[in-house]
Amino acid sequence: MLLDSQFWLKVFSGTALQVTARKPRLYLHHLIILVTLKYQIRDLSKRHLNSMLWLKALHIISFVCWFAGLFYLPRLFVYHSLAEDSISRERFETMERKLYQGIMTPSMIATLVFGIWMLSIAWPAYKQSGWLHAKLLLVILLIGYHHMCKAYMRQFTQKRNIKSHIFYRWFNEVPVLLLIVIVILAVVKPF
Repeated sequence: MLLDSQFWLKVFSGTALQVTARKPRLYLHHLIILVTLKYQIRDLSKRHLNSMLWLKALHIISFVCWFAGLFYLPRLFVYHSLAEDSISRERFETMERKLYQGIMTPSMIATLVFGIWMLSIAWPAYKQSGWLHAKLLLVILLIGYHHMCKAYMRQFTQKRNIKSHIFYRWFNEVPVLLLIVIVILAVVKPF
């Protein structure tokens, strides 16, 4: 009787009293199970929601740190390309290396871990969302941009940079555009 869909349809439609007037014990038994399940599901959904909120907070914190590095490293490239003395060049190389290895890469990894974790929990709800697929494509482009920064950093370290400060000024605008589109997709969810 617990899995009888007709019974539950009548329970939820309010006609259960007519059906169960013949079997009051059965109705009481089902009512106890229903109330117990309701509280267990509500407790489970509260814990699930709470864990999703924590994951979302950690995801946001890590992507803010990642973008801080993505905004600052190309700006360092601008000044590095203008530097003429070896002391300044060495200082920029140290700053770039520490920024990339100490802030950007760990923040990128944390962003991806928390984002994938959230997706794994709620994938059935998100798999049909077009905005999410577009956002994931932009995140892949952002990862590529992150690795391009590493390549340019390596060129500076090996004294093989041939790009001007003007190139790096324009290169610095790419993460701004990606951030704007990613935030609009995640918040507005246009499609």
